[in-house]
Amino acid sequence: MQFDKNAMFADEQAITGTTVSESIITTAGDIAGGTPVNFATEITEAFNNLTKLNIAIETCANNTFASDTFKTIYSEDFTLDDLVKNAVIGTRFFPKGADNFCRAKYTVTGTAPTTGKIKQGIVTGIPDSYENR
Repeated sequence: MQFDKNAMFADEQAITGTTVSESIITTAGDIAGGTPVNFATEITEAFNNLTKLNIAIETCANNTFASDTFKTIYSEDFTLDDLVKNAVIGTRFFPKGADNFCRAKYTVTGTAPTTGKIKQGIVTGIPDSYENR
C-alpha cells in the first residue's frame, strides 16, 4: 500500500488523547462523487490503555472547522484489539460528501494511551485482505 504524501491526514501521528489530524486534505469539492478514491488507516504503533478509539472524518467549506460549519462524513469505533501494529482499519474508500477541506478526528474513550500511532490518507491501492482486522 502506497500513501499519497500530498493527501494524508496523519503520518506516524501519535494519538495520546482526543485530537484532530496533523494535516487537512484540500479536496476542492466532492472527491468521492464518482470513481471511488482509495483510502486507508494503518496502525504503525500498537495502542495501549484505551477502551475504544473513534475515528471520524470531518469536512467543511471554509477551513475553519467551527462547530456550526463542519459535518461528519464518516465515523467508526475501534476497540483496543483492533489497534495492533500493521492493522489496516476502517473505510477502504474516501467517504462521499466532502466539501473543500477535510480532517480526521480521533476520540479516545477510557484511559489515554501512552503508545499508538496512525498513518492515514489516500492511497494508490488497498490490500485485498483485512486479516489484521
